[in-house]
Amino acid sequence: KLKRQLQDLVDIARENDELDRRLHQLTLRLIDCRRLGDVLDMLKHYLQRDFAVDAVTLRLRAIPGRTDLAAFPEFNADAESVFDGFTRLVTEHKPVCGRFRPEQMRQLFAASAGSIGSAALIPLHDLPVFGMLAVGSAEAQRFHPEQGTVFLAQLGELVSRALRVCIAE
Repeated sequence: KLKRQLQDLVDIARENDELDRRLHQLTLRLIDCRRLGDVLDMLKHYLQRDFAVDAVTLRLRAIPGRTDLAAFPEFNADAESVFDGFTRLVTEHKPVCGRFRPEQMRQLFAASAGSIGSAALIPLHDLPVFGMLAVGSAEAQRFHPEQGTVFLAQLGELVSRALRVCIAE
């Protein structure tokens, strides 16, 4: 029994090392991005490829006076209605994982909502950036309420900062 527990801990450590390596690679890619469109495109592509998620969505609050951001569907004037459905995420600024109500899934993942079994919602808050990153998986247990969220919180900080830097330029 103890050998099995030890092996489980070793397996978790290996998984965390691999996750840390992928997060580091994502960080390097984000540092190289100079334009907002590049950050958004790169983020979606690499999260799906390197982190094996089935759907990636960003919902960001529109920034008053920044009409140039209206070209990006992620900066949505209707984002407030999306945030209303995720009060805990907005108030606590902590990632939330699990299965969500069908209407919430539709708000986040639109046409692909029916194929998403679980999701992680990651707050983005590095002013003026405010919003959420949602990653979804077809697997119902991929993202669950009991899982640790340290890497997800780090991802949120990383993405928030990359967006803020590109918006400021």
